[in-house]
Amino acid sequence: MSLMDRIAAKPSVRKFFEGKTFIGVLVAGVAIVTGAITVLGEISSADKQVAKWLSNAVKRDPVSQALELKPVPEVVLAGIILSWAVLIALVVWAATRRFTRTKEQKSLDEMMGSVRQIIAQGKQDDPIKTWISVHDVYLIGKDFSGTFTRTAIVKTVGQRLHFFEHRIETAVNADAAESLAAIRYKVRDLGNQKNNIVYLPSENEPFRKKACLFFLPPVEQGETRKFEISYEWPGMFNRLKTKADDIGFIAKTLEIMSVFRTEVYLHDDAPGKLKCTITGKRYDNQSLEGKEYSVNGWRGAGFVYETKEVPAGDLDFTLKIEMNS
Repeated sequence: MSLMDRIAAKPSVRKFFEGKTFIGVLVAGVAIVTGAITVLGEISSADKQVAKWLSNAVKRDPVSQALELKPVPEVVLAGIILSWAVLIALVVWAATRRFTRTKEQKSLDEMMGSVRQIIAQGKQDDPIKTWISVHDVYLIGKDFSGTFTRTAIVKTVGQRLHFFEHRIETAVNADAAESLAAIRYKVRDLGNQKNNIVYLPSENEPFRKKACLFFLPPVEQGETRKFEISYEWPGMFNRLKTKADDIGFIAKTLEIMSVFRTEVYLHDDAPGKLKCTITGKRYDNQSLEGKEYSVNGWRGAGFVYETKEVPAGDLDFTLKIEMNS
């Protein structure tokens, strides 16, 4: 992620630019720069600054030995001033354009507010969803982009299940994403044709997204539903360039989970090799093995973690991945 993206992602920066016009940001920027120059001028030694300016601005006539100001063509001076003015205006214009909320963004905010209200009012007092199985696949590209696919089966215990919220979060090392559409977020039902699953965004931050998944029709008591979630996030694994990263699944299940499986692979053209260790809870029948992967021209090597017959309760399947040179 570029330095501009990291700065832009800071809440204080976004708050400064949002709601301001181009002229407003320009005036504020000029005031800030002027104030900074004034402070620096007061701190710096005045005599040194004057001496430096004089040495660059005057010359001595070789015949008369008289001091004269160096000629500065007005055209050159005007060009310098104009260049700086254009540069400052372009920077301010880009920043203002970046943070100006469009009608589409305002509509998205209003829709997410409605979705959050649905979640709050439709929230169940007790957990009603249990995980029967979860199969996650992480593909780490040669540019450290990430592709994620989850195939899962849920079962309703007690009351019917209308929806649940899915959260995605990456480190700030990743590329900032404007929306769920920008990371090609998709959900689909893998059961019969009568069932469907759709999503609405409920939170949209540069490095954190939430989607509310709606089951159509709702999952009735004792019924199971199989579905798939997938997305592609540029720079998702940039952290691996310098340090370790964590992947995994943390949730709560009301009944025995039949199987949990995670696969993580690094593209063959990526620098280095992948290393993987278990850092979450220890379960009976768990295993971690190396494996090759090849699908639709994508080739890589990595690891497969699997455990079966997991007792009901709090789940914590966490793996630490890092690069070996």
